[in-house]
Amino acid sequence: MFDFGANIAFNGGFYIQSKASWAGFINKSEAEIIEQANSFELYFEEEEFDGFC
Repeated sequence: MFDFGANIAFNGGFYIQSKASWAGFINKSEAEIIEQANSFELYFEEEEFDGFC
C-alpha cells in the first residue's frame, strides 16, 4: 500500500481517492457529490488487460 495523500494505491492495482480530491477533479463542491447506493467508481490499472481477464 502506498499513501499519496489524497490517493492511496494498494497492491494489485486498486486505488482509492479522497472525496475532496475527486470534487476538485470533476470541478464540483463536496456538497454537490451525493452519496447513495451505486454512486461509486472502481478503477483498476493493468498493463496486460487481455491476460488479466
